Amino acid sequence: MGRYPTKLGYAVSPYEIGYTVPSSAQIERRGLVNVHHKYFYRRSYETTAWRQVFRNLSSNMYPLLVDEHQELHEEYDPPKMPSDTLMIDYIESELATNGLLIVQRRKDIINPRIITHEQWKPIREQFDRVV
Repeated sequence: MGRYPTKLGYAVSPYEIGYTVPSSAQIERRGLVNVHHKYFYRRSYETTAWRQVFRNLSSNMYPLLVDEHQELHEEYDPPKMPSDTLMIDYIESELATNGLLIVQRRKDIINPRIITHEQWKPIREQFDRVV
């Protein structure tokens, strides 16, 4: 088993390493596709609010064919966790680009949580107090 590939401290898309981009028809077929978090495992990111936000950003999640998703987890160990500073930079870049953060809910990916600048501010302040 090898470590999941990264570039500049961030995990790469599973599509960059050869996994299939599911078609719309495949995504619509129940049980054929599920969602891959680029940053696994969940327990590694549960320690702070900003890590949870980072891991669950929609831009860090990818639909994968179920069989390929299983294969990916058998083939690769989790990517090295980015530093908290890299996570914050990524989150703030998303916020600057999109004006909000789209965070997937574990059990309900159809109705993501939207985080505005105002809602992000106290989480960022927690980070600033730690560093």
